[in-house]
Amino acid sequence: MLAPHGIVGVLGIDVSGGALDTAAEHTLLAILDQAVVAIDRSRLSRESLEKNAALEGGRFRSALLASVSHDLKTPLATITGAVTSLRQLGERMSAKSRDDLLISIEEESGRLTRFLANLLDMTRIDSKTVEARRDWVDVADVVRSAVDQARKTFPGLSVDIKLADTLPLIRGDSVLLGQVLFNLIDNARKFGGPEPVTIYARVEKDAVMISVVDLGKGIAGKDLERIFEKFFRRARSDGRAPGTGLGLAIAKGFVEALGGSIRAESPAVKRRGTRLVLRFPIEPQPEQPK
Repeated sequence: MLAPHGIVGVLGIDVSGGALDTAAEHTLLAILDQAVVAIDRSRLSRESLEKNAALEGGRFRSALLASVSHDLKTPLATITGAVTSLRQLGERMSAKSRDDLLISIEEESGRLTRFLANLLDMTRIDSKTVEARRDWVDVADVVRSAVDQARKTFPGLSVDIKLADTLPLIRGDSVLLGQVLFNLIDNARKFGGPEPVTIYARVEKDAVMISVVDLGKGIAGKDLERIFEKFFRRARSDGRAPGTGLGLAIAKGFVEALGGSIRAESPAVKRRGTRLVLRFPIEPQPEQPK
């Protein structure tokens, strides 16, 4: 069985019962020709997949190296510069200047911590080792906790919370859901400008819907799906691309591990901003103790 790139197989025929007649031989040869074509197509398909995987792996490594290089060097340079200034100038600096340098060290250390946590979370998602608990979760409590964490991490951040009066419990993992909401708030903070971030939670048919809305410049329609890809980074109004491009990819991975879905809508309000919508199915509620 000979294909363009070489031999792909060998066929043996038992003719102890008599030789094949001409018609049977032609039929057999036709079948063999089709088998060779199928085998060769399978080989080409496999090689194409391997090449695509290699190219994708190369792009991933390049993006990872670029991200790691930028997002480690920048805070480290700031921290090193601040520490050097404190050591060299010491008491000769004003109290306000020393406080400003210490605040810079604290902020950049937090940035490094979040960056490394994002890399670890993305590794867990890629290796499919995210294990979400199936506890009963109070959405309102998780939203308030995530907002409190965001306010502590980003002083001056303005967040409005608008929750429905009654929200059913959902099955899930409060820690993962809290991390998702924190990432979405962080994303809205980066792209929403000075306007407050707003979080809504409501019931829609058979699901609990959680929305995080900013009033920034919004997202182009062609990028509404791409924003959930690893290392995809949108530019802010000043042209810079903040962050690592992992926050929304991690959010998507965690949401799917929780059995939910996430989508982006833009514009969100009065032809402005972006709405990131989480949807979690409502399951039969646990019986309340009497």
